[in-house]
Amino acid sequence: MRQRRIIVSSLLYVIILVFASDGVAQHGDAQQGVAQHGDAQQGVAQQEDWKLAKDNKGIKIFTRRLESSGYKEIKGEIEVDTDLSTCVALLQNEKAATDWVDRMVVYENLEVLSDSVWYTYGEIAIPWPFNNKDFVAKNTLIFFPEEEKAVIKISSNPDFIPEKEGKKRIRLSEGTWIFEKIAEGKIKASHSIYAEANDFLPPWLVNWVVVGSVFNTFEGFRAQITKG
Repeated sequence: MRQRRIIVSSLLYVIILVFASDGVAQHGDAQQGVAQHGDAQQGVAQQEDWKLAKDNKGIKIFTRRLESSGYKEIKGEIEVDTDLSTCVALLQNEKAATDWVDRMVVYENLEVLSDSVWYTYGEIAIPWPFNNKDFVAKNTLIFFPEEEKAVIKISSNPDFIPEKEGKKRIRLSEGTWIFEKIAEGKIKASHSIYAEANDFLPPWLVNWVVVGSVFNTFEGFRAQITKG
């Protein structure tokens, strides 16, 4: 039982992928991603309909299985009393990431090309006997002023820097953050993520653990947004 608990704990690394982004250079590409409910779909197989996996404390977590994979895409939703700029600022704040992203122990900008495109590196703590997981990501931000919406496209970019000794790099992931104004002073935040574990961890175990990990990260997101 103790070994099983260690394995389960180690899977929490998957949540780091809220920070990665497959940059969308063209405005039209971003619109296409939003039209598909903001889900991480480029390069990903066909999916089932979303199914509610957890609904608690104002946070909803949905899952859907990919037709060609044992892994699931995960989506979280929450409504918070804030504005678009505050949400975007939190996602761009490299110093705050370890305070609210589940199990994040290192997070830093590698290169900032502009206010809308930046590369990041992160490391997630994994209990013994496994090595920590790390990732490299490109993030691309697009604003839609008429819709009062902001989108951050997310995907891994594992070869941007050499792999680090003692770390297991995540090589395949896609995701999206969407912030939408739904009323004066109120934002709906949603995040979808798809990732494949590049090691021996079975898909059913990854899928089971990541739901709780995404939930914890949304709790941290809300706490950061509303504090002060």
